[in-house]
Amino acid sequence: MTTITRFPPEPNGYLHIGHCKSLLVNYDEGNLCHLRLDDTNPLNESELFVNEIIHDMKWLGYDPGNITCTSDYFDKLFDFACILIKNGCAYVDFSSPEKLKLERHGGIENVYRPMHPDIHMMEFENMKNKKYASGVAVLRLKIDMTNDNHTLRDPIAYRIIHSPHFKTGETWCIYPSYDYSHGIVDALENITTSYCTDEFYIRRDLYYWTINTLNRFGCELSPANVHEFGKLTVENNTLSKRNIKKLIDESAVSGYDDPSLLTVRGMRNRGYTPEIIKAIARCSGLGKVKTIVSMKLVYHLLIHHYNPIAIRCFAVINPIKCIITNLNEEKICNHPHIPNKPDHYHTTPINKEIYIENDDFRLEHDDDYYRLSPKNKMVRFKFFDIVRYENIVDNIVHVSACNLKKDKSVKSTIHWLSVNHAVPAKFIFINMENPLLKDVRDGFVERYALECSDDVVFEFERVGYFKLLYKDENNIPYYLCIVHLK
Repeated sequence: MTTITRFPPEPNGYLHIGHCKSLLVNYDEGNLCHLRLDDTNPLNESELFVNEIIHDMKWLGYDPGNITCTSDYFDKLFDFACILIKNGCAYVDFSSPEKLKLERHGGIENVYRPMHPDIHMMEFENMKNKKYASGVAVLRLKIDMTNDNHTLRDPIAYRIIHSPHFKTGETWCIYPSYDYSHGIVDALENITTSYCTDEFYIRRDLYYWTINTLNRFGCELSPANVHEFGKLTVENNTLSKRNIKKLIDESAVSGYDDPSLLTVRGMRNRGYTPEIIKAIARCSGLGKVKTIVSMKLVYHLLIHHYNPIAIRCFAVINPIKCIITNLNEEKICNHPHIPNKPDHYHTTPINKEIYIENDDFRLEHDDDYYRLSPKNKMVRFKFFDIVRYENIVDNIVHVSACNLKKDKSVKSTIHWLSVNHAVPAKFIFINMENPLLKDVRDGFVERYALECSDDVVFEFERVGYFKLLYKDENNIPYYLCIVHLK
């Protein structure tokens, strides 16, 4: 028997890594899944978000299939609500939101609950026919106001919202709740398995109550089997659409595609591929336990993915000038794109004046420091030669080439950039513990990097994996660190 599932995001924001786990579950091998947009709140939803959700799904490699919306069933959902009202299983309540909340908490039945179904049917028609302002009344399911499971204490099925819907326009001013509509639409679409995150476990009884009650009155709805899976979170990151929107509104991030966010668009901007995103989602497993994925694990997955394919280049981000005193003419060094593949390389020139990383030189002696210093006089300049420290004058380090390329006794290898071939660049680092903190550093990159296509991912040797984010008005490239190696 084919398992039929659905992926039901609300079109009020962009997909994020949490949605990716839901996609992984719903599109599990052998499942027949389609996209259903839960468009029951016209205040926050839009056609833009619909299109972006579809775009992101396709980029991730998922076929949206026969795309449906909850709004496609508004007529049927209304008819089902009328059946419940006429049979004494739903009622219109004019209580304020505050009073309703207090009564549900205290298990108190109010004056509207016992009124005759005909009155509630009339009032529900009034709600539909725009007789009342937004929020004045709600339709509640009449279940059990003293149930220990508070979700069964007469939950809201419909509320009044006078706002145009991106798809149905102003046809409706009453909109079904997720709790009411979810199970019914699953049944109407012949869904066999309804997957949801673990926090919906407490709502499982409500899911079945609605369908079973309608079936008592001849509706013949076949409920799906509900299965919960553990919610995926990533340490130090927010996945809440509400919080993400707040960050955007407060200009803490540039938009839904900001690379510090774990939206699909943000991760794509940061250099995460569909394969990496799916691997992160897969890490949490399919059990019911909530999983917090560490950023160290995410970085491990990124390194594992990019190590075999990233193009190696030199970049010096905190430069100090260095002079090779006995190098009187330019030398050409072959720079392999990928280790152990010597046939794929570019050439990197080296001249008398070069830049090295400031951290690769130290005046004070340290027994645990093996790079260039007055004590550790010799280091290997990668792809060039072993050099010997001579002195430092006016903050410029002087070394001499030793012509000892094959000497294996030298412990440390460092990278470099010729001053004549170094291109100014900016390097953006996102803080692992607080992704909203970005550190932009000045430095240089070798010219070859600018000759590559914009979508190439580089391993700037000994620094990290980077991608070109953009170029500013002065044509200065900004490289975003996907994952740091240090």
